[in-house]
Amino acid sequence: MTTKPTSPSTTPHSPEVRISVLIHRRLESTFLVAKCTGTLGQFRAPGGYLEYGETFLAAAERLTRKETGLEVHARRVAAVDGEVMGGLGREKHYVTIFVVCELQDEGDEPELCQVVELEECEGWEWRTWDQLRSEQEREIDMPLANLLDQNPSGEMFLRRSL
Repeated sequence: MTTKPTSPSTTPHSPEVRISVLIHRRLESTFLVAKCTGTLGQFRAPGGYLEYGETFLAAAERLTRKETGLEVHARRVAAVDGEVMGGLGREKHYVTIFVVCELQDEGDEPELCQVVELEECEGWEWRTWDQLRSEQEREIDMPLANLLDQNPSGEMFLRRSL
């Protein structure tokens, strides 16, 4: 007798797909990150959850607009990370899709960004890849820290997106 595979949507520990947006500001070679209070003061990229039927690129543009008020062009999926996070009995499996985006208007300033989730976000800052790597041990969320570990130079993110 064979067992019927369990559908991922009915499995209690099904992965959740998150989008993490790497907004590259070419003029200064910086990326936009949020300083978050809800995650013990960690920095994180804009992002959130993929909605049913949505493409990764469309999700990146929607989430950026929602969280920052900025308009971006999503260029490409750059990396994927998978992590099981949370305390014992509260673990969640996340798959994080990193999408590289560029500002529609390179002149947009971080001051124009709006803090939508006030209870979680203290504000937005532009950081270089090296600045993010220097803060990696103490203040970067896990998927972004993994990305920084796997790409020490950041070269694949710093070049002009296709």
